[in-house]
Amino acid sequence: MKKLSKGLIMILINFWENFNLIHICLQDNIQWEKEHNQDYTLQKLLPQKVQIKASLAIIHGFGEHSGRFLHLADFYAKAGFEVYMIDLRGFGYSGGARGCATQQQLLQDVKVLIQQVNPSLPLFLYGHSMGGLVVLAFTLLNPAIQIAGVIATSPLLGFPSDRKLDWLKLNFVTTAGKKLEDMVVNSMVNPTALTKNNSQLKHSFGDRLMIPFCGLNMAASILSQVKMMKGHSHLFNKPLLILHGKQDAVTNYHDSVHFFENCKSQEKALKLFENGYHELQHDEECDELMTITLDWLQRRLDNAKILGNVPTVINVQPLKRKSNNKVKCILLILIIAYFIVSLKYKNLAQGSKLKKLIIPLLLFKK
Repeated sequence: MKKLSKGLIMILINFWENFNLIHICLQDNIQWEKEHNQDYTLQKLLPQKVQIKASLAIIHGFGEHSGRFLHLADFYAKAGFEVYMIDLRGFGYSGGARGCATQQQLLQDVKVLIQQVNPSLPLFLYGHSMGGLVVLAFTLLNPAIQIAGVIATSPLLGFPSDRKLDWLKLNFVTTAGKKLEDMVVNSMVNPTALTKNNSQLKHSFGDRLMIPFCGLNMAASILSQVKMMKGHSHLFNKPLLILHGKQDAVTNYHDSVHFFENCKSQEKALKLFENGYHELQHDEECDELMTITLDWLQRRLDNAKILGNVPTVINVQPLKRKSNNKVKCILLILIIAYFIVSLKYKNLAQGSKLKKLIIPLLLFKK
């Protein structure tokens, strides 16, 4: 019994140490640090013996974790960039209910990550899929933070036509999301649609940190954020690079084109891969992606401002469209006119004819 108690104590000690541990490894002149705590898992790749050019924060997509971007992080670190990554809450090794975080919570996670960054260097953000949505929203909602530029690969700015929810499912998700936030649904992402690389597919299937389900509240939050970004793309004005595959069956490259065309960035570039799937970084396009992104980053350095201090409080609430009071007044006048005229009509048949004329007009205005 005493041996059992001692064993349990040792297990508890190891458990506590593992959740407050920083792993430090030096390889190929890159210092790799991985920090675990009860809330987050953070990774840093810091170049040694080279001139540091800037910082790069990488945000992973839905259902995955930062470990799937280590090959990119290593590439950028060897090119002179300090690279920072995080397992967003509810993903990877970070704490939180699996796949249930809202977009507002994920924006707070981005703040936690960039607070680790050297403020005396320029900071670029890199986001993939849902991570692309997160970094674009973070930058749009917090224009005062000096983000030197944003790279978004296959950003979640919309869905292909065969993945769009019908009105019944859409209303269920948006109305029931907050009340049934712990309920999870299948994300309906076909793993074979991620990449053409069979070895990567096999690795994804064997990765126990990957999750295929999504909480209802998270789904509702994503839909709301996508809608917000579509309606306010004209407010985005930071340097921007978007890369998307035309064969992407998870997100829609047409939405990337729409965002690119409507944003007000003075420095922006769009690269579409004719045969590209969703995960360009795990496919035959990876080398070209790395070359394009590194070249874009280096060309931004001359005019890039340093990050400076990150505010304690950031804006995470989605912007809302300004209500059109003129339209509301017209609708109100039409409704009042309808009732006044209806009272004067004694003949029901005539009243029904009037209704047929006015009601479609009201519906059209809505």
